[in-house]
Amino acid sequence: TGDIKSIHKLKEYDVESHFLAEDAHGNLWVSTAFNYMVKIDKRSFNKEEDFPISYKEYQYDEKLAQEQVIKLKNEILFTSSKGLLKNIGETFEATNLIKIEGKPEVFKIRELTETKDENLWVHYHNNEESGVFLAIKNADNTYQFKANPFTRINEKINHVKAPYVDDSGIVWFFGGEEIVRY
Repeated sequence: TGDIKSIHKLKEYDVESHFLAEDAHGNLWVSTAFNYMVKIDKRSFNKEEDFPISYKEYQYDEKLAQEQVIKLKNEILFTSSKGLLKNIGETFEATNLIKIEGKPEVFKIRELTETKDENLWVHYHNNEESGVFLAIKNADNTYQFKANPFTRINEKINHVKAPYVDDSGIVWFFGGEEIVRY
């Protein structure tokens, strides 16, 4: 055990931040507790210039606090009630980068985790239900919905999220009280 040491805190940034991902240019994209995303310019991490904060808010028409910023296929995507969003200039547009065949009609992706073999673990909401399923990648780069293989996992873990897949391929599920290795 040891102390946690703060390496750097961005000056003048006090936005409640939930998820983040780094784009190909070194910028950070952050989901917030509000109806906007934040893009923190990579220059904000320049030690020689005393970390000059530079960020921009990108408005969106829904609260994105529970949504995730994900990096998939080297692109930064955002989950939302309208599907996966991609930043295009000053706006966000729905993308069909991930087409999952056979999924329920009313369906909202909350979180995604990609495996080494490019399959996707998806945490979803469907009306009043939520759960996790595996989307198997097809040869045409679409994904096939595999019925929730862990429908009973909610008996063990409350509020199960998309799992963490470690470098060896082991899948770790986590939630309110437990961590389960698969």
